Amino acid sequence: MPFRTPGITFEPKTTIRGRRLLATLTVIAASVLLLLLPSAANAALRKHAPLSLHNVHNRLYKNLVFQGSGNGSGDSSGVIRISGRSHDITFRNCVIGTNQDGVGNGVKIVDSGAGMHDITFENCTFRYQPRMGFECIGREVGSRTGYRRINLIGCTFQASAGQAISYDDNNGTAGRCRVSGNLVKGGGVGTRDRYGMVFEINGTHRMTVTGNTFWAGRDGILNLQMHDSRPCSWVFKNNIVDARKVAKRIHVKDKAQPICATHIQGGTFSGNRIINLDSWNIAYFSACHNMDWRTSKWLGPAHVPYETECSGNRF
Repeated sequence: MPFRTPGITFEPKTTIRGRRLLATLTVIAASVLLLLLPSAANAALRKHAPLSLHNVHNRLYKNLVFQGSGNGSGDSSGVIRISGRSHDITFRNCVIGTNQDGVGNGVKIVDSGAGMHDITFENCTFRYQPRMGFECIGREVGSRTGYRRINLIGCTFQASAGQAISYDDNNGTAGRCRVSGNLVKGGGVGTRDRYGMVFEINGTHRMTVTGNTFWAGRDGILNLQMHDSRPCSWVFKNNIVDARKVAKRIHVKDKAQPICATHIQGGTFSGNRIINLDSWNIAYFSACHNMDWRTSKWLGPAHVPYETECSGNRF
């Protein structure tokens, strides 16, 4: 038994030796556990069939591997497909497997004017897809409410046949989405898909794109387009756009610029690093006005952006 003097506790040598042995065994057990953690983490992921959500809300999907042939047909197919008035849905620590239908996407989100909102993919992995990794489209003609807060946070995208990520809106009412902390390993594997860039915003306002790393695509990296005269209200901050990083099976075209942008009004583009490989120019801007790129760095050959029919842009 331990014996005490004021403020001090003494233990017999046998107890000390026993505790030392216990401590040693604990260290050994912890080391073994660390070696097994990756396998344990993988084992914790449960398989799940392709998912179709219509008018669904307040759901959390966690630690799942979605695999199989997608829901929908042709380019509307997705291993995960979300439509209708769906909202407040989170996917956390999931894997979106390759769409086995051979033509579709990993995730397909279709808003037809219902105002879909608050859907987040957090710490997910997107495997190779026959088309796009993630596609969110607004087809809300005549509606005052488009999709909003459709977020990608801390995800990893393997290169797919088409673009890795696309936000598309044909009515000018969608936006307020966040794309942050993702690793996007290119796009445009092979030649089967006609869209071989990596990240697209096509008509969607108020996008926040921060802290991402984008690798090279067959036809370029950032594809940025707007279709009205209103300010885009985009924030692009602390991203790395690196044309030197080329995934396997991607053959970059000679004139594939890291950035191609048309009809952009305004926007703050701060602290980004854009790195050219050997394209004829690092960026192509057409009919873009009042963009602020002043704290971004343009690196590599041909590192001065090319402008046509532009005004008020600051570099």
